[in-house]
This record gives sequence, structure tokens and C-alpha cells, in this order.
Amino acid sequence: KNQPPLPMYSPVASQFPLLLTEKYPNITARNYFVLDLNSQQGLLQKSPDQHIYPASTTKMMTALVAIDNFPLNQVITVTRSYPEGQDLGLQPGEQVTVEKLLYALLVYSANDAAEIFAENFPGGRDSFIAAMNQKAADFRLVNTHFVNPTGLDEVNHYSSAADLVRLANNLMKHPELARIVSTENAVLSSSDYSTAHIVTNINQL
Repeated sequence: KNQPPLPMYSPVASQFPLLLTEKYPNITARNYFVLDLNSQQGLLQKSPDQHIYPASTTKMMTALVAIDNFPLNQVITVTRSYPEGQDLGLQPGEQVTVEKLLYALLVYSANDAAEIFAENFPGGRDSFIAAMNQKAADFRLVNTHFVNPTGLDEVNHYSSAADLVRLANNLMKHPELARIVSTENAVLSSSDYSTAHIVTNINQL
């Protein structure tokens, strides 16, 4: 206990010295990276730079691209349904604001909200995904590449534990997004109040 902590490094997470402790909780995750945001001190890691499927944590980047390119009060008309994976059940003809789509995306992890953002992006879905990858490069997420806005597992769609920490850190710098991800429940009504969707945060933390 009197010995100083031993720093450890990984190729990409090397800017974060890792402090080792004598006792660990029972961690079953194959990849993790724990960072103290105040000190930027790395606390614990395991294979932090390995390419892994990011699943719905992809939607953090989807939200960042969306909020940079759509006004919160912009109304978007749904053109089709998106039944694949977790979805809010938005139907063709529904009109929803960007802010409410962000709630659906980040509180309920709605795939249809992600695809609606991508479809309505200037240049369409491919341009939206290109913007996701450009922002990943801007954030220096060197172990991250996206091929869809939802997080569904696909070849060449990957990130890493260390990159996801950086991505989450950037998301939390946006007051609007930080407020949305901390929401437990919300009622999302269409712009004409003809329909409403109740969402509950699926993040147990």
C-alpha cells in the first residue's frame, strides 16, 4: 500500500496514465476504459483499443451530427416506418421536431429516429454517415468507423472502449444533449398533437 501507483499505457489510450489498485471488483466485460473526467486520469482498462461493435452507443455520434446540422425546432415529416431493432413506432405522415427525435434517439435508443435524421440530412444517408466519420476523425477516434446511424452490427462498423469514452465526453459538453440523456421519462407528441409516444430511459444507471 505504501508503493506509488504504477502507470500503464496502451497505444491509443497512452495519454491517460492508468492507476492500478490492489483490489478489483468482479468485472466480466471484455473491453473497458474508466476515466476520471475532472483529472483526465485513467483509472482502469482492459483491451481499450480493440475494435468492437459499438451497438447503440453509436447513437451518441448520430446525436452530435444531428444537433450540429438541424435546428431543435425544425419539424421533420416521417416518410416511412423503420421496424428493424429498437424503434419508437413512428409512422409515415407524423411530424416531429428535431428535439423530440433526439429524445427518442437518446432516451429510448430509437433506430427510426436515427434513420430519420440520416434520411433528412443534406445529401442523404450516405452523407450523414460520412459526417459521422468526419467527426470521429475530428475527435481523433482512430479506432472508430461507422457504416450506419443506428449501431446495428455490420462489417466495418466498429469502435473501442477508449474511443467511446472520448465520444461520451464530447457529447456531455453539449448542454442540450446532456439534459436529454439524463431524462428518465418523456412524452413525445407530434407537432399537431395527433399522436404521442411515451419513452422511458433504457439505461438503468
